[in-house]
Amino acid sequence: MEANGLYIGIDIDENISQVCYYEREDQSVRPVYNTGDSPEFINATGLSELLAAQPHPEDMIYKMIKALVDKAKEQTGNNGVEMLAVCLRDYSRKMRETAVKALDMMGIPKEKYILIGLSEAFAYYAFNAEPALFAQGAALFDYEQNGIDAYFLQRISYKGNTILREIDRSVSSDTLASVVKKELLLKDVADEICGFLDKTLTENKTSSVYLTGPGFDADEIPQEILNLIGKKGHRIFAGQNLFVKGACICALAKASPIADPFRRAGIFRNMSISGGSDPSGGRHSSCIMACKNRITTGVGLRAFNKGESLIRTIIRPGANIDESSGEFECILTDENVLELELKELVANVAVIEKVDLSDIKKREDRMTRVSVSVYFPDEDNMEITVKDLGFGEARRAEGGIVHKTIPMTGLKQGSGHRFQSTGVIMCDSKRALVPYVFTDTGRNIYTIEELVQYLYENIWLINEGMINNELFKFIGDDTGNTALAEKLKKQAYTGVTLERMLLTIFKEVNYHTPEETTIIEPVLAKIQSIDPVLKKYSVAETYMNNNCLTMAQKNFQEILEAPEDEELPESFYGKVYHNMGVCFARMFMREEAAECFEKAYDTGHMEESRKQALYARILSGTKPGITFGQLEFENMKSEIEALREEKSRIIHNEGVPVEERLEILKSEYLRKNL
Repeated sequence: MEANGLYIGIDIDENISQVCYYEREDQSVRPVYNTGDSPEFINATGLSELLAAQPHPEDMIYKMIKALVDKAKEQTGNNGVEMLAVCLRDYSRKMRETAVKALDMMGIPKEKYILIGLSEAFAYYAFNAEPALFAQGAALFDYEQNGIDAYFLQRISYKGNTILREIDRSVSSDTLASVVKKELLLKDVADEICGFLDKTLTENKTSSVYLTGPGFDADEIPQEILNLIGKKGHRIFAGQNLFVKGACICALAKASPIADPFRRAGIFRNMSISGGSDPSGGRHSSCIMACKNRITTGVGLRAFNKGESLIRTIIRPGANIDESSGEFECILTDENVLELELKELVANVAVIEKVDLSDIKKREDRMTRVSVSVYFPDEDNMEITVKDLGFGEARRAEGGIVHKTIPMTGLKQGSGHRFQSTGVIMCDSKRALVPYVFTDTGRNIYTIEELVQYLYENIWLINEGMINNELFKFIGDDTGNTALAEKLKKQAYTGVTLERMLLTIFKEVNYHTPEETTIIEPVLAKIQSIDPVLKKYSVAETYMNNNCLTMAQKNFQEILEAPEDEELPESFYGKVYHNMGVCFARMFMREEAAECFEKAYDTGHMEESRKQALYARILSGTKPGITFGQLEFENMKSEIEALREEKSRIIHNEGVPVEERLEILKSEYLRKNL
């Protein structure tokens, strides 16, 4: 795709396709010709046959669209494409998915194309005309092989919004079908057509009438049809290229909103409602366009923004269903649930819809990231797929997936229950392709949320050398938080303290609540002034929590080898010995662990230390260094033996060698109890 490239519209029908481009010089839509003065390209295979018989129909659709685009490039001498709009007469799910695959094969990014249906293409075409031609609406009569489909677009008002609604009517008969089959002439069924026109045009106000489709593809439209339409004061237009031209106008409008015909017509937003209702009232302050494949229900997601609960709009009413289909990521908070707020265009009250995520593993608050995929098979239903992403390396994903289909129309009040404390954190930043690595703990960080969580939980490990240009680059370039990165660079340049820079990160990123930031603020303030022994203890404990056991054990040992701080209570050193025991136990050095737990009990008199000392002695098969009651010893031994037998049965069934079973058993026991 190139700047100043082409705005291209394509119309794909069952047997014939067309392509147009926008000419900037005279601001007109021009057809691309196949041969001579013919704008029609014959499809190599009928679309219905292609979709039904071909295992990979996207290959043929790819060739078809590429040939049309190449022809436009050849005719214009412009090899760039700025925007592409494809009108699909068959707007089925399969056809849409096939077209998306074909466009992906062409290397066209999603933001550079849009798929639209017949109604949308007509709306863009009709409302790009002079205002007088759509003052009271526009009507399309599409004469296909099964009969005539009529589409009326009319502006009405509802609660201060202008709604450009669509009303659909149709008529079919064997005689009407015979005209398309070339068995009868158009004049032979003029009376039947006039009856349908008279009825529908009387029921629905309109300023202009458009005739299209193979049934109206005649050298002359019978005079009685023209007289009937003209008698009612309507302007008449007939042709077979309005959909492709409408698609081209749509491409221009999507790339350049100022060129949107609805905006020029006094319509500021492009939304829709289908059906025959007639709401009224209020002034025309904005507009909502009515088309079949436009969404009529707004969707909001309950979310938290720095602790404040709000409704985050994820689907706007009137959006094209293919543009609304997409994916985003968010972080679950206190509950495994998504709470959606659905509000139909003409409804007074929103409906609350819950998406239960109990099939995704429940983790601690804000330690589960999920991807949410939204797809619209049609304008009346929304499909949601939620996948567990874990939380980086801290909490790995375990494959949980939830699917749910939510109806978007006919919503009943009271069908949902509001969860006042429920919400998610929206992940508006991108995921880094290459992680940022904290070398002291070996932790890989991929997102801005993982970064602030790591900094918050490991505040005692952070030093001035870590807040550097490499981190700023990760924040700005890799996660897309350029404003935050620039702010931190300026702070570093002006000599702002480490504590202030960390506080900036916590406040700017939407992850921690203001209350949590308030809690850590005094901790940041005293990092440099705290007692060195207590600081080393906090560092050692943080290493232990990150399973950096050698570094943790080293720092605990340094505390014990240094002169004892008389201002610290004896129980403090008991905790140091206890945590050293935990480190040794996790490294499967059980005898050393037992000795540390026993010293911890002698020093701090903590019951937990005595209990862990006994566990470690039993597992290591060594003699206790403190006195235990015989009954207590036997009970714990029996508990371990029962666990051993249970695990051995499981391991034996899995074919694990006997020598490995005991180690697995001991490791499992230590994992559960330490």
